Amino acid sequence: MLGAELLRVLAPQVLGVLVRRGADFAAAEDAVQDALLDAVRRWPGGAPDDPRAWLVTVAWRRFLDARRAAVAAFLQERAGNHAEAARLYVAAGDAVSSAERTHLLRQAARLAER
Repeated sequence: MLGAELLRVLAPQVLGVLVRRGADFAAAEDAVQDALLDAVRRWPGGAPDDPRAWLVTVAWRRFLDARRAAVAAFLQERAGNHAEAARLYVAAGDAVSSAERTHLLRQAARLAER
């Protein structure tokens, strides 16, 4: 069962996983919708062995990409000096992983040097 029925059954499950992982509902919904569109495009010959796991992985990555983009845009908009960049880095907190925070801190430091 690939079609719309499978996606209708899996969508709320995937949404629930993202929300339990800490995504806010609206952002999780957007990420799940993107993952569903990817599934329709990439599964023309049939679903993978574990379609739920595939959707969770793709949706979570879409959520993280959107979160990273939002934090980076915020940093670019607000970083006027190094102290401000450091404050924003700390404010990013749990929204991103430590590797992402390191990347954002470097990006903010470059902006502060301008």
